Amino acid sequence: LGYTADELGERTLSDVTHPDDCWQIGKALSEVVDGVLPTYRQRQRCLSSSGALVWVDLVLGPAPGREGLGRQVLAQFIDVTAEMAHLHTLEASVRHFQVLSANSTDIVAQVDPQGVIVWISPSVSTVLGWETGLLVGKNIATLVPQGDLADFADALATVRSGGDVAPRTIRFRSTSGACRYMSVAARPLVTEGLITGVALGIRDVTEELRAKRELARSEEQFRMAMHGAPEGMAVSDAHDRIV
Repeated sequence: LGYTADELGERTLSDVTHPDDCWQIGKALSEVVDGVLPTYRQRQRCLSSSGALVWVDLVLGPAPGREGLGRQVLAQFIDVTAEMAHLHTLEASVRHFQVLSANSTDIVAQVDPQGVIVWISPSVSTVLGWETGLLVGKNIATLVPQGDLADFADALATVRSGGDVAPRTIRFRSTSGACRYMSVAARPLVTEGLITGVALGIRDVTEELRAKRELARSEEQFRMAMHGAPEGMAVSDAHDRIV
């Protein structure tokens, strides 16, 4: 904490504790002194001599008292500032990921090597209507219609052997029973050299495919109209060149 032994000798435990964490110190000290608690432990914030914040695990326990001073308490401070910094960074990262997964229209899923869903993003409810809680523990292949099962099983087999799967179009069933076309990419999750699962990225391309089909149909109708016209027809550019 940056204090000398003499400086600390002039202060109470509460003096070096962050004000927001002082509320339980007095009660804990009394209960340890009176033998109500054998030991007391809490993670709290302390203030160093420079005013900097230091996270500690504070452990209070009874200590043999000197004659005439009654029971005393042994206080141990274990510095966990670095651990808390890493924890806060991790929590911020998790919150960021949760916001992204909750608001994304893409579905992200983690399945075990057999395809059982371990985790799936909330966007599955928006895209396919399924509740995440109803899907966890089920095999993701149950969402794939029979006609696409072989292709999907091949993708999982590729990942289990250590390969990545480039996006391929596979249909998935929604809660209404209708199927939507999804672009599926997959890659292995590796822990200590072993493939422990599969990460899936699933994007709805139903409208995109529908638009492409409509465009192809329109172009085919135009081609048929041109070929079947009783008069010669041509298309020219802005400079009157026949294209």
